[in-house]
Amino acid sequence: MSPIRCAARCLVPVAVAAVLAGCAIGPNYKRPPAAVTESYKNPVASVPALPDEWWTLFNDPILNDLESQVIVNNQNIAEASAAYMQARAVVRQDRSNLLPSIDLTGGATRSISGSPGFVVGGTGSSGLITGSNKSTTYQLAASTDWELDVWGKLRRTLENARDSAQASAADLANAQLSARSQL
Repeated sequence: MSPIRCAARCLVPVAVAAVLAGCAIGPNYKRPPAAVTESYKNPVASVPALPDEWWTLFNDPILNDLESQVIVNNQNIAEASAAYMQARAVVRQDRSNLLPSIDLTGGATRSISGSPGFVVGGTGSSGLITGSNKSTTYQLAASTDWELDVWGKLRRTLENARDSAQASAADLANAQLSARSQL
């Protein structure tokens, strides 16, 4: 057996194993368990949390009016809200990548063919096509596209977009709480 064949026999399985190893995306992330000591736990679990509109506890109508305006007029909240809406749109877009897409286009063309001629009238000459043939052509085209998620790329992208949307929602809630507490 020639040395080239021997090398080829050895290299082909190694190359196949390297290609298959490169396609692996790994297992799903699982958070490791964390031991929580008793000193970090809530000693009184029956105490109700503050209401969402905690400033109403002060019974101040001016403060209530200002708190309702701070959410509407604060630019940091508007920015965080826009980022959250964008993150939600990315989630919808990435979710749609899992489904097949269908494109449908259509059109119509009307044409007139013949030899040009002129008719002389009282006010001058006007163009006219004599011996004309009229035809109308209709076109309809459809196409489909579907990317199979064999290696999990689309699902990982969707998971990432969902996590980003969750982080944007937390940023929005943080901006609202910060603006309200500063007021």
